[in-house]
Amino acid sequence: MNISRDHRLIPGESTADLVRSFEAQRPQPSLFSPAELPPRLWTLDEVAEFLQMSKDWVRDHATRRQPRIPSIRLGGRRAVLRFRPQDVRQFVNEHLQTGASK
Repeated sequence: MNISRDHRLIPGESTADLVRSFEAQRPQPSLFSPAELPPRLWTLDEVAEFLQMSKDWVRDHATRRQPRIPSIRLGGRRAVLRFRPQDVRQFVNEHLQTGASK
C-alpha cells in the first residue's frame, strides 16, 4: 500500500520513493559543520601499523596492560576497539625516550 505526499494511495510508487520525497522536503540538521567534522577513528590494524607493533600488543595495551593506549570500546565483552588518532599520537609523545633519558 503506497500513499502520496497528500496521503492518497498511488499505485506503483515504492516506499523508498516515498521516504526519499519526505527526506528531500525536510533538511536534516548536521551534528557538525564541515570544519568541525571529527577525524575518522583508527582500527586496531591501523594503530598496529602506525606503531609498528603487533595487533596483539596493541590490543593488550588498549585493554589491560601498561602503558595504556586510550581506546574506544564498541560493544560488550568482545568489543570492537577504535582509536582517536590524536590519542595515539599523544601516547607516542608521552612515551618517547631520548638518548639522554635512558
